[in-house]
Amino acid sequence: MKKILDKVKTKVLEGINLLALKLTARSANLACDWLYFQDEEPDEVKKMRKF
Repeated sequence: MKKILDKVKTKVLEGINLLALKLTARSANLACDWLYFQDEEPDEVKKMRKF
């Protein structure tokens, strides 16, 4: 039973990490610097831009 719970927990955490990565990439592509008061994007976020 513990092995099954560990596998499920691992899969859930992987899904959360993937979701966070996708949302960061989306934010890098769509965020308006003026609207969201972002002074400067980090270099890691700039690498995720699709354009």
